[in-house]
Amino acid sequence: MNFGSDNMAGASPEMLEALARVNGGRAVSYGDDAVTERIKGRMAEVFEAELGPGARSGAIRKAT
Repeated sequence: MNFGSDNMAGASPEMLEALARVNGGRAVSYGDDAVTERIKGRMAEVFEAELGPGARSGAIRKAT
């Protein structure tokens, strides 16, 4: 049996590449940046509803 946490493994190469792509230059923090706007739009498509701030941050935390 393995009782290890689900976050013991390192990030996938695809995740690291995506983080490197969006981490260049300067951006406004706390959700007022272009990347967050893209994510909000995509999540609204996936969940077929506009989500409140708590739902968005919870979903992103669980996905990372």
